[in-house]
Amino acid sequence: ISTYADFMLAQIKLGKKEEVNLVYKTVKELGFKTYATTDRIYAKAQEQGLELCPPEVGLYLRLAYKDQPIYERITVAMKQITDPDGRPDVFSLERSEDGVWLDYYWAEPAGRWNPDDGFVFRKTKREQSKSLKNLGASAALDPLYLSNLENRVKTLENKLTKLSELLK
Repeated sequence: ISTYADFMLAQIKLGKKEEVNLVYKTVKELGFKTYATTDRIYAKAQEQGLELCPPEVGLYLRLAYKDQPIYERITVAMKQITDPDGRPDVFSLERSEDGVWLDYYWAEPAGRWNPDDGFVFRKTKREQSKSLKNLGASAALDPLYLSNLENRVKTLENKLTKLSELLK
C-alpha cells in the first residue's frame, strides 16, 4: 500500500456490508475516441447504467486480484479523496516488479485520461437486476456457483480483517 493510498484508507468510513457488481471499462469502451476528462468519463458511465464505487472497493479488489498482469493499472471510479497536498485522488491497482500495489492516481475533474485507461465501475441496482434476468433462473441459482462465491467472499473478509489489524 503506497503512502498516499494509506492516507486515503484512513479517510474511509466503512459503510454497511453490501454486494457490489463491478464492471471494467476502458475510456474507449465508454465511447471516447480520444482523451476524456474525469467528469466526462463519470457522466458517460452514468448514462450507461454505471455508477461510482464505494472507495473500499479498491482495497477489496487489491486483495482479490493477485494475478494482475505486470504494468497493468486499473483505476477505481470513485468520489475523489483529497490527499495531504490538496490533490483529488482515487485508488488504483497496479503491478510492477515490486509486486502488486494498492496505489493512488490523481483524478482532477478536468484531468485527461487516455482512451486505453481502464476504470472499474459499479452497476446500478437496476442494471444488476437486468443482468440476473438475462442469465436465466438456472444460471442465477446454480448452487456450485453460489457456494464458490460464498467461499471467495469469506476468504476476502478474513484477509481484510488481517489487513485491518496490521494497519492499527
